[in-house]
Parts: sequence; structure tokens; C-alpha cells
Amino acid sequence: MQSFRFTLVLAASLSCCLIAPPGWRDFASPDGKFEAKFPFEPKTTEVKTATGPLKSYLATSGTTYFGVSVCSLPDVQNPSAEAENQLLDSTRDAVVTIVRGKLLKETKIDLEKQTRVWWARFNIRCPGRELLIQLNDNKGQARYRLYVVEGQLYQVYYGTSDSDAAKSKDADTFFDSFKLKN
Repeated sequence: MQSFRFTLVLAASLSCCLIAPPGWRDFASPDGKFEAKFPFEPKTTEVKTATGPLKSYLATSGTTYFGVSVCSLPDVQNPSAEAENQLLDSTRDAVVTIVRGKLLKETKIDLEKQTRVWWARFNIRCPGRELLIQLNDNKGQARYRLYVVEGQLYQVYYGTSDSDAAKSKDADTFFDSFKLKN
């Protein structure tokens, strides 16, 4: 009986870890392609680029920021694995250059996308990269997750003046909440 009670308490405790902390807001992109939880209301911006508009959703507080950026890649609808890797490599290099940072760690990751067709529902694996970057002049760190999905480049990112962004529970909550929608 004691072990059963312990199991219930453990299960309840673990399930609480999957729920965003109080104050976090559900956010869905206006086009319905992704959703995420932000700790505060994100502001939307759009910049024209050579490949199309870059839409960014950014929530900031002091020196901490949470964001998702989406860029259309009209020439990359069904890229080969090699083309995807080249695109992720060039995006990684551009991000590190733009933040004038130093790449500390890079990990290959996957994101699962749920897809629905009229007769079935199935999951698609979307390859990506997770980056840990030391920001310019050692003034903090940033974590990025990059994905190429059906002609879109998704950049999910968190940055802070804290020197240990890799272990931030807020960052984990944010990254874990990011989901692609059909």
C-alpha cells in the first residue's frame, strides 16, 4: 500500500512538471502553423528578406528574451537531407555571426509534427539543430532550435544575460511547449 501511494504521489509530481508555470500564456501563430507558451505576451514583427517575409514573435523582459521566427523558403519544399543540413549549417553560422557570439555546443534534434489527411493522422519527424551560443563579450548565453519544415525555417530561441542558459527551467518550458500544427 505504501509503494502504491508513493507511485501516485510521484506520478502527480511528474505530471505537474509538464504544465507551464503560472502566468505563462498560450500563443498560436496567426496562420495556425505553430503554438508555444510564452512567459509574457510576444510582440510580432515582420521583415522582408530575399526569400520572403521573416515573421518574429518575441517576448522580452529586461535582458531575457523568448522568441520564434518563421521564414518562408519558396525554393525548398522537399529538400534532400544534404540540402537540409546545408541550410541548417548556414542558418547556424548566420545566427552566431549576428549575435557576435561563439558556438559552444550543437546537437542534432528532431521535432515531431502531427499531420492529418482525410483518412488518417500520422506524425512526421522534422530534423533540426539545437545550439548553445556564448553571446558577445561573455554577456550571457542563448539557446536556439532550428527546424526546416515544408518550406519554412523555424527558429525557436531563448537568451539571457545569465551565463548558464543551458540549464534554465524557463527555457526548457518554452522549448518543450513549441509544437507544429497542420
